[in-house]
Amino acid sequence: MASGFLIGVLLAIAGNTLIACALTLQKHTHNLEKLTGKEASSSPLFWISIVGMIGGEVGNFAAFGFASPTVVSPLGAVAVIANGLLASLVLQEVLRVRNILGMALTIFGSVVVVLNAPPTTEDFSVEEFWLLLCAPSSIAYLVVLAATVVGLKLVEPTLGHKYLLINLMLCSTLGSVTVLCSSAFAKFLAQFLSGDFSVLTSPIVYIVPAVMGATAVLQLKFLNQAMGHFESSHVVPTYYVTFTICSISGGGVVLQDFWRFTAQGALGFCAGCALCFL
Repeated sequence: MASGFLIGVLLAIAGNTLIACALTLQKHTHNLEKLTGKEASSSPLFWISIVGMIGGEVGNFAAFGFASPTVVSPLGAVAVIANGLLASLVLQEVLRVRNILGMALTIFGSVVVVLNAPPTTEDFSVEEFWLLLCAPSSIAYLVVLAATVVGLKLVEPTLGHKYLLINLMLCSTLGSVTVLCSSAFAKFLAQFLSGDFSVLTSPIVYIVPAVMGATAVLQLKFLNQAMGHFESSHVVPTYYVTFTICSISGGGVVLQDFWRFTAQGALGFCAGCALCFL
């Protein structure tokens, strides 16, 4: 494997481990809020967890510069495994046999997906990225995604505390946009660092990081709401599955980063998704 691919994998693993630790700390602040009545956001630990999540996402962002979204996204399984262990050890949440089986399936699914995915997306210029965005399939995908986000946001105030998937699907659909922007911005940055300063003349170079930052902040908001309503051991595995499906779909449709999807790869991904039902 190319050294760049390995760097991307290692950055994704480190980033997701940090995210798992941050989510555990955040859930701890929500538990304290229920016990004391003091808002979680008033605790320094809450903001430390936010900084940790941002740091983890920065690691994931850097990983997109070296590896394909179809490689980086499934490595969110690292966060699932770490969170499951931390939820049991730190938060005293029950770790059942089915949870352990789900973790094993997730590891298997993620490893097989990574091995069957293309190591990295092809390089593209600003103009080529714009053409990808303007493709009919991309426009249709983005319209459906926008409608989904609007619909979920409308029902979130009344149903968000009852149904886990409301907030998590908001995170995941927005996350797919963050992944697309991260992949594009990493390519633009690489071009700039290689001496191609013409990228600075295109408005899209400035729009992409703005959209990336806005969607990332909104993800944190909705993920925080989900953590406040549901157990960490339920939120993180389900978020892993929904986020992986949404981000890989976005990369496949918009960036045309389609998997070399063998029967083995399909089996692996289905096995990883089985965690959602355990």
